[in-house]
This record gives sequence, C-alpha cells and structure tokens, in this order.
Amino acid sequence: YFGFSSEWTWNIPVPLTYYLYYATADRPSDYSEYIKMVKDPYSESLLNYIVEEINRVAYENSFMEKEKVEFTIVFIQSLPYVPDKVSASADEYPKYPAETLITNGGDCEDTSILAAALLRKMGYRVALLFLSYATPHGAHVAVGVAGPFSGSYYEVGGVKYFYLETTGEGWEIERIPPDITDTRAYVYPVD
Repeated sequence: YFGFSSEWTWNIPVPLTYYLYYATADRPSDYSEYIKMVKDPYSESLLNYIVEEINRVAYENSFMEKEKVEFTIVFIQSLPYVPDKVSASADEYPKYPAETLITNGGDCEDTSILAAALLRKMGYRVALLFLSYATPHGAHVAVGVAGPFSGSYYEVGGVKYFYLETTGEGWEIERIPPDITDTRAYVYPVD
C-alpha cells in the first residue's frame, strides 16, 4: 500500500502483567473520555517500542513526513478488525492502546485510540473524530492528524485535523471511505 514495497514484521514483547492490568481497567462511558485512553501511561513502554521501530524504518528508507504517517497507518490498518461482541462479549468495549496491540486487533475506536497514541508519541497533534451518523449501521471513530497534508479535514481552534481511517487497508491520509455517508463529526483534540 502507498507504494511501500517491503513487508515488516515485529515481535512485540508483552509482560503478563499487562493482561492482568487491562482485564480490570476502567472503561470510559463517553466518547469524549477516550482521550484519556490515548494518554494511558501504562501503554507507554509498548508504544515507545513501536515508535522506535517506525522511526528506524522511516530513517532507513528516507521517508518524508507524509510517508512516515502513512507507514504508521498501514501498520494500524493491517491489524484485524475484531468487533467488540467477539473480543469482549459486549456491545461497546473500548481498548487501551497496548490492549489493541496485545490482542492483535480491534474495531474502529480501538484502532483509532492506538493510532492517535502512536502519532502523538511521534510528535503529531491528533484528535479523535466521532462520526455519530457515519453509516446506516451507526457511529464510526477515526483519527485527525495535523500536518502538511491536503484533502478532507476538520478544523478546531485554528488547527486542521486531516482524516485518517484506521480500519480496512489502503486508506490514505485525508481520504474518507465512501461508505461513510455522513461526515459530520465531534472532534476531540488530544492535547
């Protein structure tokens, strides 16, 4: 995707204590509180590991800024889509960033929380986008990233957050999938 001709595989070391911690961690009841999940301090070591790997690949391949963000999104989009009813036996069960990595997948809010956390660690301004009436099936969550991009964006406080789709494969920065029929969104900047 995006012209990347190589394939990368990472083995991520995960201590058993992570499983135990997240099994009892509190879950936000409101979309606006997902920002706390993006900033989860317990996910830091796993996120640092992934960011180091992304930065290493970007450096070795002389990626420009947009390519580095796209490479990050390709990584996120490669994770399997797993509905909450399958992974947690619940209608709505948002996962923390490390939890999505540990379980190797998630649904739109899980991969968006992970993407926002990684991009934030990489120094980008990010926002969570909540599209309440996105599809005939219901709401959708995506990420907004500020940067020198063009295309579809949401502006808050003078910052343009370009749309990033985290589910499915091949979605470039600023491209909203055609099955998103209503693009109105609540935008929650992370910082």
